[in-house]
Amino acid sequence: RCSLLHTSVDSEAAAEWVQCRVIELETIIPDVDLDWEPFVVGSAEGVGVIFISTDAGLFAVELKSGRGRKVDEPGQYFSVLPYISFYTPDRGRLLALAKTH
Repeated sequence: RCSLLHTSVDSEAAAEWVQCRVIELETIIPDVDLDWEPFVVGSAEGVGVIFISTDAGLFAVELKSGRGRKVDEPGQYFSVLPYISFYTPDRGRLLALAKTH
């Protein structure tokens, strides 16, 4: 089970964590050994995905749909830093230069 929390601010500007949803991992991640506790090792906030390490492997879980898919084999995952793409200012100049040659 994975509980999702968000911060809530009351009228006195005091913030607190509030549970907004619970994901039942047993329904989306197969072969989870309940003796070995799954844990979140990363997230991709812009696309609503969390990465969960289990004894069965590393899984990406889409928060909107609740679907999970295996993205790697079992291992020691301490943190996952996903990226979609990189862009550097020089890349734009290289593309323009390539078009002129």
